[in-house]
Parts: sequence; structure tokens; C-alpha cells
Amino acid sequence: MIGIIIELIISWLLLKFTVKKDLSVLGIKPNPTRMIYWVQVFFWQQ
Repeated sequence: MIGIIIELIISWLLLKFTVKKDLSVLGIKPNPTRMIYWVQVFFWQQ
């Protein structure tokens, strides 16, 4: 878990100082299609 957080921090720093963008370019910001997919998968597992 700590490795994922460190990778996100490194990605954020690289994006911020090289491209001048935030983490939304990595696709982390949820959109309606992803939320529907997540809900379907979540309920399928139960």
C-alpha cells in the first residue's frame, strides 16, 4: 500500500514540474462510465 502512495506522489511531482498538469491526466478522476463499472463489479463480488 505504501508503494502505491509513493508511486502516486512521484507521478504527481513529475507531472507538476514537467507537464504542468495534475493527476487527472492519469485517469484517476472518476467519470460516470467508470463509476457504473465499479458498482457492477462491486455488487457482482457479493
